[in-house]
Order: sequence, then structure tokens, then C-alpha cells
Amino acid sequence: MIRQSFYRRIVFPVALILITMIIALNGYDVARRIESRVLHALVVNVSLILMVLSIWCGAMIANTLAYFRGASFGERLFVSMFTPVVFLLKQWLGIWGIYSFAEFLFLLFHHVVLSAVIINLIGMGLSELWCRIIDRVKNRDPAVKVVQKGNAVVLLLGAGLFTLMFWHFGHFYYYLFMEAYIRLFL
Repeated sequence: MIRQSFYRRIVFPVALILITMIIALNGYDVARRIESRVLHALVVNVSLILMVLSIWCGAMIANTLAYFRGASFGERLFVSMFTPVVFLLKQWLGIWGIYSFAEFLFLLFHHVVLSAVIINLIGMGLSELWCRIIDRVKNRDPAVKVVQKGNAVVLLLGAGLFTLMFWHFGHFYYYLFMEAYIRLFL
């Protein structure tokens, strides 16, 4: 695969997903002020679809774009995790000043804050698999390994954390989180 320019393999995929997220979040906020119920519903629903595509499915899109533009695994990991980390920081910084500094850092482990990153690890792992399958079939090159160490680790890490976080509909992780919070801060 030809390694394209930094702009095409890194900046474009990151910008596409990040701008989509910004438009979606702002569209959702602006929808509150729309008087027309039909237009309000349209803006809210389009914004929600764009939020899901950018925040929770963005890694699948960005990683696929970066893969076929010749990005290395590290570059694809950066491209895939950029928007969810920005979203995580946006959510996390929204509660700045409410908690002590130690509690504030601990809240990075809250499932609402961390879920976008975990879902995108899974998305990146799945994207790596289908990109490698497409690459292998398209180029008829059996040397292209479908499962490699990097994509296996990302997919298994995401799936493991997802399982931990949503075991018993999230109750297990919630109680684990709250028990740790109580022991550390109360």
C-alpha cells in the first residue's frame, strides 16, 4: 500500500470525525431553541445519528480511511482514539471544580466517561480485521495477515473492558466503581 501524505492519512480522517462530532453536539444543543416541533425533531434525530457515527463508531470510519492511505498501526491508533478522547475530555472537564483534584482524576474511570474510548477500541479492532481481509482479497496476497498482534490486542482489550463494564447490565462495574470511590474518598 502506498503511504500517502501526513495530511491525507492522519489529518483528514481525524478532522472528518472530529468536525462531525462538533456539528452533532452543537446541532443537538441548538435544537432546544427551535420552535417548530417537526424541525426540532429533525435536527435532534440527525444530530443523534451523527453523534453515534462520530463518537461511538468514529474509529471504524477513521481507521478504515487511515489504513487504506498507508498509515502505520500507531498512526491508526491515534486517528481512531482522537475523537473519543476529545469527547471524554469534554465530558470530564464539564465537572471541573465540583470535586477535589483526586476525585476529579478518579472520575476518568466512570463508565459514562470511559465508554466512548472502550467502544472505539472494539471498533478499531473490527476495522483492522475487515481492512486486512479486503487488502488480502483485493491484492490476492496471502502474506497479509488478517489477525496481527496490534489489532488482536486492541480488539481483546476493548472487548474485555466492555464485558467488565457492562457485566450484569453495568451493575458489577458500577458497584466496583462506587466501592473504590467510597474506600478512597469517604
